[in-house]
Amino acid sequence: MLCARPIKSVYSPTVPRITVGWQGVINDRTVVAVDPQTGQVITAKEPGGQWLLECRSWVDDGGKILLHVPGYDKAYPWSNRLISLYLREVLRGRNIDLVRVTDSPKPMATNARFSLRPGVGYDSSPFSWVTTAALDTAGSLYPNPGAYDPRRLRMTGVIESPKGITTSFPEDAWVGHRLRFPSGVEMMVRKRTERCGLPTRSQAQHGLTADVGMLAALTKHHAKALGVYCSLVEPGMGVIEEGDEIELI
Repeated sequence: MLCARPIKSVYSPTVPRITVGWQGVINDRTVVAVDPQTGQVITAKEPGGQWLLECRSWVDDGGKILLHVPGYDKAYPWSNRLISLYLREVLRGRNIDLVRVTDSPKPMATNARFSLRPGVGYDSSPFSWVTTAALDTAGSLYPNPGAYDPRRLRMTGVIESPKGITTSFPEDAWVGHRLRFPSGVEMMVRKRTERCGLPTRSQAQHGLTADVGMLAALTKHHAKALGVYCSLVEPGMGVIEEGDEIELI
């Protein structure tokens, strides 16, 4: 499965292919929610950002970023006035703006720990991957239904592990190596993905309840890690498609 999430912290359906560039997946986290009084980016990691997990966004065939919010019968362009009215209502008068990250010439603060670099909407790395073997292993360590549903994890994609693989978390051994895709795209595997509290939040639209146990289990058994972060080896553009065979080099 592959994903491109145009609005940070908002769910997007899977897609059959993604286009990648130096700054990450095209149309991935290009719009963020911002408190205009503080200039701080609002994400679903904070209690005040839970509403983001109940929305969904995607890019239509014309290249427009659409946002669907609970209670509305259809999706609207993210900058539509009706979206602004919804935000005022659900947040009980609190002002929240949706802005393009490319419109900010300086870093955008997300919390006390870090800021987004100018022009990008990702926190630590432009790409993140997890294997089905790692998801299965995590699920065996904490067998609570839906605990490691990929929709909780917000990865670039899930990589299908070969049948019969016996390694519990195979991507751990990829750090320092490269992933080569059929299109010629190469990514350097930088480090393991240390999980924050976001995956523990409830996502009612998917029937996923709050689950702090899934993070506690990862902390106990695997130092909070699940998946890996990557970046492109060289600048350029390329396409990654569902079902691509990936070479580890």
